[in-house]
Amino acid sequence: MVIGLTSEKGAESMADITIQIAEKTLRIGTITIAGTILTYLFMYLWSSGAFTPTYHLSVYAPEVTGLTAGSRVLLDGLPVGTVYTVKHVETGANERRRIELVLRINKRYENFIRSDSTAKITTQGLLGNALVSIQRGFV
Repeated sequence: MVIGLTSEKGAESMADITIQIAEKTLRIGTITIAGTILTYLFMYLWSSGAFTPTYHLSVYAPEVTGLTAGSRVLLDGLPVGTVYTVKHVETGANERRRIELVLRINKRYENFIRSDSTAKITTQGLLGNALVSIQRGFV
């Protein structure tokens, strides 16, 4: 017959061991969760173009129905950026230059948009979202 005897001192050391294992597990779990969150944040920023070099281009229009900040910008049908801001022109406005659009364009397309390029506001499809379409110039 085997009888297990434990003293008070033995019970305390067993509790200490259990707490140390729980702290180690908690640290590993915290590091794993923090690493996962940071990875997803980095992937989100990467896919949204936060690390892509861009430049700003100002375009003036008489009317911008349906166009908002974040709308797409296309160059010959290919996506190259987004609308950064839409605001009223304060000085020097005339009937063709009432609204200023600041476009955020991917830096690698900078040489494709020349001085004779034209921009127009269109919709994607019949009932689609408004976007800025740039036709490339050749000068």
